[in-house]
Amino acid sequence: LGTESGVDLIRAATLAGCTGPKILVTGASRPAEVEAEAIWAGAVDFASKDSLEPEGLTRLLRTTVERHRAFRARGAQLRQLEQTDTALRIILDNADGLIVATRPGVVRFANPAAELLFGQSAAALVGTTVEVPALGTAASVTIERPDGSKRHADVRTSPLVWQGENCLRAVGPSLGLQKGL
Repeated sequence: LGTESGVDLIRAATLAGCTGPKILVTGASRPAEVEAEAIWAGAVDFASKDSLEPEGLTRLLRTTVERHRAFRARGAQLRQLEQTDTALRIILDNADGLIVATRPGVVRFANPAAELLFGQSAAALVGTTVEVPALGTAASVTIERPDGSKRHADVRTSPLVWQGENCLRAVGPSLGLQKGL
């Protein structure tokens, strides 16, 4: 290694874009201090030359490769989840007015278009009670505002499981078909 340390080599490989699993094997007299530095530099695992035996080396290599594969798979899953979350957020934020309510009619969710439709923030809508129309029908939903006035919207309902609870999804146009403005 010359004047460079094993940690320096790991750091350089990481900065150069090496994405494979890296293990630091060291003969350092204080391996615990070097271990933490190696992990921060990009090593997946660490071993001391003094305690390494052929069987242990084989196990170290196998577990390091498996841990690296699992880490990469989890990273791919997280990226996919972020993309799905972003797509869902775009749909919810830009769709027609959407509220999710329990069968008795307690609002559990309202998107930004529902805020416009009913003239209240989503936070104010959540927890309020609405008359729930029959499934699959087009009907008018009325929400009472804090000042006592009422907002009406024509919506169509469909079943939905929301956070483990059987609910109804009520969708209505965000600006059209509004009554009682």
